[in-house]
Amino acid sequence: MYIYSMRKTLAEKKLTEQSLLKSALKLFLRDGFSNVSIAQIAAESNLTRGAFYWHFTSKEDVLLNILELNRNKILQDNKALFDHEHSSAHEFTQHLLRSRIENFWKNKEFREYVELTWFKLEQQFSAKSNQSKTNINDNFIIELARILEKGQMDGTIDRTYPSVQLATHAAALLNGIYRLYFVSSHLKDKELAMNMAATFCTSLLSKEQ
Repeated sequence: MYIYSMRKTLAEKKLTEQSLLKSALKLFLRDGFSNVSIAQIAAESNLTRGAFYWHFTSKEDVLLNILELNRNKILQDNKALFDHEHSSAHEFTQHLLRSRIENFWKNKEFREYVELTWFKLEQQFSAKSNQSKTNINDNFIIELARILEKGQMDGTIDRTYPSVQLATHAAALLNGIYRLYFVSSHLKDKELAMNMAATFCTSLLSKEQ
């Protein structure tokens, strides 16, 4: 009975924390990080300010939790993609870019993470998200460069540019698509983004016939 009660309490605590994180993200996106108070976050979750402090030490603590949860989820998703068997480095890169673009359009949580870290954190707080983004991008570049290098060695990928440069270009392409979605009227169409990825694969990765 005691173990059951303890498990129930831990489960309830987890649910409350998730509610606070969801409420905080909603308010950060609407009003900007600096303009949101702890009292507002608590009220959005139908909790008191005192209850908030049972779960988080500060508003910055909430932000760090949001960043960490999203970073871990993205790294896990990337790992699943990079562990995926592929017939060639060229086909894998096409699949990778299309999967990341598809995820951006379908996954509201991921779009909110992008919007938060690029547009809703004031300069004094944006540094807190930079390490998270650095980890994600460096992991992407390292893993993709490894696959592209194998493709260059077996002759399926053009050797004009170093594999790390190609992988960095791919990361820059994706990050550019993510950001332009919010600040350009020309990149609301997913198919346009898919065509941009296809152009990258054709122009930089394909060997001349």
